[in-house]
Amino acid sequence: MRAVSLVLLTLPLLWLATLAQAQELPAPLSPYVSDYAGLLTAEEDAALTKQLTTLRRDDGIEMAVVIMNSRSAYGTGESLEAFATRLFDTWGIGDKSRNDGILFLVLKDDRKTRIELGKSYAHDWDGTAARILDRDVLPHFKNGEYARGLSDGTSEIIATIALPHKSGATAPAPGRDWAGFIIMSLMVLVFAAVFIPLLFGRFLRDSFTRMSRCPNCGQRTLDVTRETTLKAKKRTKGQKQRTKRCRNCDYHDTQIWAYSAAVSSSSSSSSFGGGSSGGGGASGSW
Repeated sequence: MRAVSLVLLTLPLLWLATLAQAQELPAPLSPYVSDYAGLLTAEEDAALTKQLTTLRRDDGIEMAVVIMNSRSAYGTGESLEAFATRLFDTWGIGDKSRNDGILFLVLKDDRKTRIELGKSYAHDWDGTAARILDRDVLPHFKNGEYARGLSDGTSEIIATIALPHKSGATAPAPGRDWAGFIIMSLMVLVFAAVFIPLLFGRFLRDSFTRMSRCPNCGQRTLDVTRETTLKAKKRTKGQKQRTKRCRNCDYHDTQIWAYSAAVSSSSSSSSFGGGSSGGGGASGSW
């Protein structure tokens, strides 16, 4: 009976630990356009980069366009909203003191897109972001006109969100939208369900291992150690390992994986300024 109770107690911990095994995010290809899917031509990439460079140079606002095939390569089933927030915060998009950065994310194979806004944008701006997706982005994506949707969407984000927000304008007042309120509440719950295991996942996984029986002798005498065997550098990956070892017998098991160096959060011309997102923005699919 005690064994059954122990299993029931540890199942939620195992689920959370498994959920938390998100792979490391890639470093940005540039502080403007990061096209990991190879969706844009060189000319289309340059045109988007020109818009974003001008915005950053003239108004100090960092906006990044990111195109990936799928978020599944970088996580274990987290929602689009949680993934966008994680990417935004990991890269540190936007000025750290103003938190006015913007992420325009497109997941080609997932057929999903999101405009993620920095912390300083009130949630009233979410409705503006949603209208941009519905009017200027998704119709083009549905027709396979990705470059057009990215170009029009970027222009509208700059003109109707980034610049008005900088000038101190408030977002257009939305009507009462109970469906939107419910959806936003669910998003918050989903975000909490993902954020907690991401923060404590390693601790939970190691704790579960220590409570488990040794595969060799059957005793609950497992220890877990972690170490970095090769430090990552700017252009080369590092190596980490996790070792399970039994105190009662000679059993041991080592897992080894590669990792990339942390992304710099300085505000130089090749990186971002350390901003963060409050989870606001809008999502769409086609």
